[in-house]
Amino acid sequence: MQPQSRALSFKDVILSFFVKYKDHISSIGVIFAIVFSLLALLSNPKEPDLVVSSEKIKNKTRVVIYNGGDGPCAGFKIKYPNHFNSVEQIVQYQESALPNKKLSTNDKDELVIVYPARAPDTLEKCKIESCIINGEFLKPNQAIAFDFYKKKDHKYKSKIAFVCYGDSEIIGI
Repeated sequence: MQPQSRALSFKDVILSFFVKYKDHISSIGVIFAIVFSLLALLSNPKEPDLVVSSEKIKNKTRVVIYNGGDGPCAGFKIKYPNHFNSVEQIVQYQESALPNKKLSTNDKDELVIVYPARAPDTLEKCKIESCIINGEFLKPNQAIAFDFYKKKDHKYKSKIAFVCYGDSEIIGI
C-alpha cells in the first residue's frame, strides 16, 4: 500500500511557517514596538510655560511675562477688568535688559555703556468692563512688560489673566 499524499492548504502552509519561525517573528515584533515607543517619546509637543511677576513702581504696577517653556505661546492674550486709567507696553523690554548692554565711546572718547531704547507705548483705552490685549505670539525665552496705571478710586486687587494655548497664569495687582 502506498501512502496517500495530501495537498496542503494555504492555511496549513501559513500555520507551519509561523510555528517554524515563531521566535524570529516575536523578536521582530519587539523591535517594532521599541521603535514606535521611541518615536512617541521624541515627538512630544513642546509647550509654553508662562512665568509672571509684578512690581509696584510709584503710581503704576509693572508686570513682566516670560515664556520659559520650550514651545511658543500661541494665541497669547491678556485679560483684565476696566480698573485702570491706562496700560502701556514697554517696547523692547527684553532687548534693553542689563545683559544686552553694549560698550561705546562718546564724543569725548570716553567708554560708556549703551542700552537699546526702552519706551512705553500706550495701548488703546478700554471702554468696556472686561478688556483684552491680543499679543498673538510669545516665543520661547521671550519676555514682555506692561505698566498698569490703576484708577485712584479702585482700592481692591484686580485679577489679570495671561492666556495662551497650553498655559495660563492669573495674578492680582
